[in-house]
Formats: sequence, C-alpha cells, structure tokens
Amino acid sequence: MTSMLQVAHTVLAVIAVGTNLSFPIWTRLAEREGASLVFTLRAVRWVDRWVTIPAYLLTAVSGIALVVVERVDPLAIWIAGSTVLFVVLMGLGFVLYRPVSRLRLAAAARGPADPAYRRSSRRADALDAAILGAALAILALMVLRPA
Repeated sequence: MTSMLQVAHTVLAVIAVGTNLSFPIWTRLAEREGASLVFTLRAVRWVDRWVTIPAYLLTAVSGIALVVVERVDPLAIWIAGSTVLFVVLMGLGFVLYRPVSRLRLAAAARGPADPAYRRSSRRADALDAAILGAALAILALMVLRPA
C-alpha cells in the first residue's frame, strides 16, 4: 500500500507542477500569435481548474496519507515546511491569481498590446513565479528531507 501511495503522490506532484510550469510557456506563445490568445488563456484556465488544482489537492491528500501510514512526524521540518508552502501556494492561487486571471482574459480580446492586458499579465507572471517557487521548494523539501 505504501508503494502505491508513493507512486500516486509522485505522479500527482509531477502532473500539478508540470502543468503549472507549462502555463507561462503557452501564454507567451499565444501572445506572439495574437489570434489564439483568448483561446489559449481559456484553455489554460480549464486545465488549471480541472487538472492542476485537483492534482495539487490530491497530492496533499496522498501526502497526508503517507505521513499517517509511514508514521512520519508531522512536525518534521520537511513536512511542516511543505505544509506551510502548500497553504501559501493555494492561497496565492485562489485569493490572488484567480481574479487576475479573469482580468487578463477579459483584456485579451483587445490583444497583448492593450495596457489592461499588459498590467494583468505582469501581475499574473509575478504570481506564477511565486506559485511555482513554492511548488519547487516543496519538491526540494520532499526529495531532500532536511532534518
């Protein structure tokens, strides 16, 4: 059972972080193209809502299950640190990123040169970097397991 949980936890983390890493790439490519910008932003939002966020949440659930099954101290620095970073990551996503994403999508119809689009895109980029930074820090803690 532990092995299956570990595999599920790892695969879910790869899906969550991998899709999250791809969003800025798809957005930049669509900004260059222009005509596909609105479609791409809608597609990114759909993947985020139906793939990335559930993968992050299921990663957390499988992680909690592993802590219980393997009797890992939940106060171990790598578990506690990852938990704090996960709360930050999800908070940034739900509280700050979602409204910026809506603004960027609304402004995208006017094209990537539109001032409102550029403003919301800069905010989204900064939040993307913070979210990805938190996710990569969690991965580092999970792999390195510092004492």
